[in-house]
Amino acid sequence: MVDVKLVREFPDEVYLQPDWLLDDIITSMQNAGLLPHYGQGGDLVTAADASDLATLKTLTKDISDAQVLHGLDTGIHSAADAAMDEPAEFSSSPAEPADLAECQAILNEIKDNLTTHIANATPHRDVGGQGGVTPAGVTTTDGSNQATNETLANAIKAAFNKHAQMGYADFSIT
Repeated sequence: MVDVKLVREFPDEVYLQPDWLLDDIITSMQNAGLLPHYGQGGDLVTAADASDLATLKTLTKDISDAQVLHGLDTGIHSAADAAMDEPAEFSSSPAEPADLAECQAILNEIKDNLTTHIANATPHRDVGGQGGVTPAGVTTTDGSNQATNETLANAIKAAFNKHAQMGYADFSIT
């Protein structure tokens, strides 16, 4: 959390001028690399963590849906990011993935797409997708069986939600 003071100080006076204040703060924070999104990402992954095949299917679909909406959202990005399109491997869409093999293909593709999106400065006002810190994608090993796919899905959920929440809502204005 970053605290921002809403007062400009001058030699003999301190006063608040809302007409320039918000613009100055936002511009300064963007220039410092602290605000990759215009606002909070909104479309968070809310499904429960994967712990069996049923929860893996549900989480995989939720991740896919959220990443597509996030990547195309020009309300928070300066431009849509085609890297976040629906995974080509998602043949069951809009239903949940049919089986473990489809979950695996989708998750491995989303891992690459999300890592590319997070590091892409273009839709993030040239500050990278983690707002002032070195952009970090998903470093978990690709899924290859039930256990590794559950681990990967949970890691993607955590990385996606962290990234999607990097916006004005992450700052306390006092």
